[in-house]
Amino acid sequence: MSLKRQNNNLEEPISHMKNYQQGREKRSEERESEEVREYTSILCRGYSVILFGSRARNTNGPESDYDLLVIGKRCPPTPSSSAVDIHFVDLSSLERCVRDFDLVVIDAFYDGKLICDPLKVGGVRKLVMKRVEGLIRTENGWETV
Repeated sequence: MSLKRQNNNLEEPISHMKNYQQGREKRSEERESEEVREYTSILCRGYSVILFGSRARNTNGPESDYDLLVIGKRCPPTPSSSAVDIHFVDLSSLERCVRDFDLVVIDAFYDGKLICDPLKVGGVRKLVMKRVEGLIRTENGWETV
């Protein structure tokens, strides 16, 4: 009895492994995205939420997290997904954060996407735009022109 190898081409199994891994990553990414949507819908009941960072700019990679600026009157619930990075700002200190040039707040209002705004903080973007006048955004932050 002789045992013969059916396929001497190793690229085919490797290709199948890559496809399997890509399929797992895609399902994982879809599940992660759904968890973020569910968490955000809970937040939107009492918080204003801004998506910012690479996901808002559409420059994200497969390992990118979801940066959320969450504005409210009390700390939000903790997300179940480790892919969510929460930056909480108390509503009463929001304008002070703009005056003090809090980079997270400035960046979120500058080029983030307002997901929901039950607290009506969208107008703070005008304050941010005024605050960054004469500055240019760089890879390392903000610099004077």
